[in-house]
Formats: sequence, C-alpha cells, structure tokens
Amino acid sequence: MGAFLFAAHQSINELPAARELPYTFIFRYAMGGYLVALRWMSVGRARNVKPEKIRNDIVDCTYAAYATYFQGLLSLDVGTNEIYADAKFLIDLFLATPPPPDHLG
Repeated sequence: MGAFLFAAHQSINELPAARELPYTFIFRYAMGGYLVALRWMSVGRARNVKPEKIRNDIVDCTYAAYATYFQGLLSLDVGTNEIYADAKFLIDLFLATPPPPDHLG
C-alpha cells in the first residue's frame, strides 16, 4: 500500500531509501491502513463493512499517523487509540532496528 501511495503522489518521483521510510508520513499512514485491515480480518468482519465505517477508519489512520510524530494522541475514540498504539509500537521498533546496508559487499 505504501509503494502505491508513493507512486500516486505527484511530487514524489521515486521511493525513499529503506532507512528513510519510517520517517515518512506516507509509510506511517499505510502502516495504519494495514493495521486496520488486520483488525477487521481478525474479527471476521472485513466483507460487510459499511462505507461510513471505512471512511471513519481512514480518518483514524490519518490522526494516528500524525500522532506517531508526537508524544501521543488525545482522543476518546477507542479505534483511533488502538491504531496509534500499534503504529507507535511498530515505528519505535523500526527506528530501533539498524537499517540494511545500502550495498552488498
């Protein structure tokens, strides 16, 4: 999903280097979308989701992605807070893991 969003962006000509991806908003937003999809699949409700709920989840991903750049998310929405907590955990894990070398050898 992230690669598709990068390709669709009119101001981006190529994917960022792997070491830069966790710092980009597109990557964080795509990760939120992936987490939402996993949540829907885990409860077996991915097929009959109403458009309003999908729209709400997209908005939740946006807020959660922005919040990963800061010290938290001020929201009473359970879904948004779940997305944020899982995304923040993964971002912290990605940033703590050394990036792959740029070249082999």
